[in-house]
Amino acid sequence: MSKIMNGMSNKEYHASKGLSASSLGLIKKSISLLKWSWNLGNKVDEEARNLVIGSATHALVLEGREAYEKEFCVAPDFNMRTNQGKVDFKEFKEKNTKSILTSVEAEQIEEMAKSVFAHPTASKLLEKGEPEQSFFWTDKETLEECKIRPDWLKRQECIIVDLKTTKDTFNLARSVYDYGYHRQASWYKKGFEAVTGEKLQKFIFIFVSKAKSLGRYEVRVLELNEEFMELGKYENGKLLEKYTKAQMLNDWEEIEVLSPQKWMVD
Repeated sequence: MSKIMNGMSNKEYHASKGLSASSLGLIKKSISLLKWSWNLGNKVDEEARNLVIGSATHALVLEGREAYEKEFCVAPDFNMRTNQGKVDFKEFKEKNTKSILTSVEAEQIEEMAKSVFAHPTASKLLEKGEPEQSFFWTDKETLEECKIRPDWLKRQECIIVDLKTTKDTFNLARSVYDYGYHRQASWYKKGFEAVTGEKLQKFIFIFVSKAKSLGRYEVRVLELNEEFMELGKYENGKLLEKYTKAQMLNDWEEIEVLSPQKWMVD
């Protein structure tokens, strides 16, 4: 099975069957965490502010203002220090089906989006392409169902662009490794090539900082070198093997081992 789904919502994608890059991230920590996530229905805390800001920035930058305003709204500045303000906010929330942003968050998102399009390389990459297409395929080696959802696909050039909001842009190599973005890039390459039969030419990250530096939200555009991509491919292979074994034996139990970090023993 190999297919591309257009018009599938993010919620529908996450509810669909298939191993994703985030699934592999859970397996790396513990196979039990993947089963735990499934038992809870793959739910995420949609009120978590970092997730809301990230999702809203994605919507505004990749899908445009109409899509952004369809999904998000800005709450009036209720005085939450008063009982009446709390009551008014509760009523506003109950009447609203959209994700709610504060005026401060909305201003931040607008500035971050503006910053992305002010960057010559980032803006050029986002000129032509399709956002949020869902790819599904069956892995040839393990026969496991797999999936990816590129942020932005430049189909003719065979380029995937991934937009990341990040705490800062000071140590991106560490962020890439800690958050498994090298595994994501390799997994998306694997999925694109499995579904299309074509070689992915580039997987490019656009990082936009959520913290201001000199009054600006800094933007960095980068791709991982071959060594980083090969590391991601190797780790994904091991994690896929781990998943297949757990699936075959129906054994999802794993106790994590915690070791002291280097700074603790130096």
